[in-house]
Amino acid sequence: MIEGRKIRQISKVFNRRPDGSTVGVMIEVVHEVVKFKQYLHAGPLPGGGVRRYDIIQFYANPGGLRTIRADDIVL
Repeated sequence: MIEGRKIRQISKVFNRRPDGSTVGVMIEVVHEVVKFKQYLHAGPLPGGGVRRYDIIQFYANPGGLRTIRADDIVL
């Protein structure tokens, strides 16, 4: 699957400025996947909530456990 591969994450993050406004910034990060943990599908959760996006959890070198949206990954 993705173990042993380098994957690129491209995401838009929002930073809050001191005046209270927010600014969107695109980030691009390369992760080296050490071990795949799980793929979590979007949909209803057992506790009554709803997960809006598919997410992937994996262990990266460096950085440890990462949780990112599946839409943000480029192989």
